[in-house]
Amino acid sequence: MKIYGDVVFGIVSFILSTVFLILAQRFSSATTDGVPGAGFFPSIVCVLIMFISVLLIIQGYKKKQHYFKPAVGIKELSRNTRDLIITCLALIGFFLLWKYVHFLVGITLFLLILNAVYRQKILTNIIYTLVCASAIYFVFGKIFHVML
Repeated sequence: MKIYGDVVFGIVSFILSTVFLILAQRFSSATTDGVPGAGFFPSIVCVLIMFISVLLIIQGYKKKQHYFKPAVGIKELSRNTRDLIITCLALIGFFLLWKYVHFLVGITLFLLILNAVYRQKILTNIIYTLVCASAIYFVFGKIFHVML
């Protein structure tokens, strides 16, 4: 049996959403006054992702499309694969820095690295980074009062 790209991604998405659905069940889904609780929205999102994952698996079996060719050596890694690896490393670095630097500094460095990896011009990179980092900080820090 051959495994295709959409099938693999669908299976991984289904498994992850199932894990998060189980974790979301630890929170109450409703309160005594009928207001949705902390577990309501995550449960809905997880069920929707599970449904879409099943559709993706079915579509993957119908399309039978391969997206990736295995690389024999490091020189054969495509530019996209290299960019994906750098993005994952930058994300890991962002989460590691989160505890030690202010959120605004961490997200700014993360966005600067991502824009450089995905080959944005330097002026576009700086403007985009400053606007997005400020917007994220304002929305989550000032409007939602999430401790960043």
